Amino acid sequence: MDTVLITTLFVAPPARLTEAYELYRTRANAADAAVLAQSTHPRPVTDDPYTLWELRSEAAFYRLTQPQKMELFELRSLVRYNSDDDKIFDRVHEKFFFEDHDEPTVFPGQVSQSPSVKLPESAPERMPGQLNYLRISFLSQETNATTVSQTFQKFIEKVAAFAYLEDTEGCISSENPKIAGPLWVRNSTHTAAGVGDGAFPLAKHLWVGYALCEASADEAAALLPDRTDPDCTILGQVEQLDTLTTNLAE
Repeated sequence: MDTVLITTLFVAPPARLTEAYELYRTRANAADAAVLAQSTHPRPVTDDPYTLWELRSEAAFYRLTQPQKMELFELRSLVRYNSDDDKIFDRVHEKFFFEDHDEPTVFPGQVSQSPSVKLPESAPERMPGQLNYLRISFLSQETNATTVSQTFQKFIEKVAAFAYLEDTEGCISSENPKIAGPLWVRNSTHTAAGVGDGAFPLAKHLWVGYALCEASADEAAALLPDRTDPDCTILGQVEQLDTLTTNLAE
């Protein structure tokens, strides 16, 4: 059995969000899987114009009303099921759309699945009533990959994460400026003050991990101070992407 995050991106008129969320929860909870947690509400997505217009085009194809006024939103569920079985995989994923494949389209959407999340030894024995979904990013030299991974693991223990995902490879930070940008500025601020390794920030590597925990982004960030040793500078940041509830009966 795998525990994964299933994300649904969809377009809808803002006035119909309550209807969309109720339909999402009804369908997701009918999936052939254990749904452990779900987003507390649909969150607007403002930085993915391609998917927005792609799904608006799908809405126009299916003759839905005023597709150009639809906006893009996302919902997540933490789900446990046998994702290695292709038939089960397809059946489960279908329930995270707003209609079955042979039914009329209600809210055009896309569904994706994360790799299997990891459950740390320090995880709480019982899931809390609410989980914050955090993105944790690190900027450092590529040669510090092992130390970055160790820093992330220590953070997971400190924040008492219920589950996490880790990127152990990293990539050149300029490939994702939206995430890396604030870290570049902080790196340059340190360099101007004569602190840290003095290396050009845009040439450094970016590592990204994710955690599900009770702590807010601010509380978690307080557990992730910058390391500014001249031979090993590692800068980190924490962003909250979503809030999931485990009280699914409400």
